[in-house]
Amino acid sequence: MTEGRLDVVFEGPDVGHGVPLDDVQKTWGHVQTALRLMVHHLRGGDEPIRGRPRDDVRELSTLLFTGAYPGSLGTSLELPPTADGLLFDDDIGVRALDSILGLGRELQNDTVPDWVAGELRAISSDLSAAVSQVRIGDPSNGRQLILEREARTRPRPEGAETALLHGWLREVNWERRTAQLHDDVGAFVALRFERELDDDMLRCATQHVRVEGEGRFNDRDEWTTVRVAELEPTRSWRRAFDGEEFWTNPDPKIFDPNASVTASESFDVDEFVSVIHEARDTEDLEARNR
Repeated sequence: MTEGRLDVVFEGPDVGHGVPLDDVQKTWGHVQTALRLMVHHLRGGDEPIRGRPRDDVRELSTLLFTGAYPGSLGTSLELPPTADGLLFDDDIGVRALDSILGLGRELQNDTVPDWVAGELRAISSDLSAAVSQVRIGDPSNGRQLILEREARTRPRPEGAETALLHGWLREVNWERRTAQLHDDVGAFVALRFERELDDDMLRCATQHVRVEGEGRFNDRDEWTTVRVAELEPTRSWRRAFDGEEFWTNPDPKIFDPNASVTASESFDVDEFVSVIHEARDTEDLEARNR
C-alpha cells in the first residue's frame, strides 16, 4: 500500500457530469467506518465499536480527502502521517487498509470480521440510481474491491399481504432497523425497515404516520412484523399540539361569532340532549335484540 493511499472511484452513465454529494458522503462514511473498525480489531477489539471510537483508534484510522480526477469520477483518500508517540502502531492504518482490500469479490475472508465487511457491503444499498458501482482500490498495485449498486426491489415473501396502516411511530432503533406502530389503545405492530428509509424514520419518529408495506397475519388475524416500503406523516388531529406551528400558521381558523350558524327558533338544550340519548339507547337495545 503506497503511503496509506486509497482511491474511491464512482462509475455510472452520467458521472462525467458529476456524482450526487449524498453518494459521495455515504460511500466515504462507510469506508471510514470500516477502516476504524478494522484498526479497532487489529488492536485487539473482538466486537464492533459502540459509540465514539477511542481517540487512539480515530488518530490511527482517520482518512483525508486529497484530490479528485475526471473520467469515472475518482477521489483519493490518504492516511495522515503518524503522530509522535505511536511508533509501535505506526503502520496499523496501512495494514488495516491492506486487510480490507484482501476481502476479494465476495467481501469475506478469515482475517476480516464480518462486522467490518458489512460496513463495505452497505455501500451497495446506499448508492442512488446515478451510480452503477464503486471501485475501492490501491493505486500502487491495482488491487481493488468492486461494489455494484443493489437493486431497490426485493422479491415478495411467500404468503405476504399488502399492509396499509396508520398509527404513532415509536421505539425506532436505527441500529437494528426496527420500530413500533402504536394505536390509541396501547397495541402496536412491529415494523422493520431498510437503510434507505433511515431519513424518513428520523423525520417521522414520534409522529402519527401512514405506513405501506407487507407482512403476515397470525392466527388471531393480527399483523406480525410488517416490512415498511413507504412512510409519510399524516398530520393527524391526534398528534401532539405544536405551539410553534400554531403561532406561525399563515391561515389560522379563528372563531367568528358573527359568522356562526344559529337555530331559527329557541329550544330547551337539556331536552334536546335528552332526545339524542334516547335515540342512541333505542338503537343499542334493537342491536342487542337482533
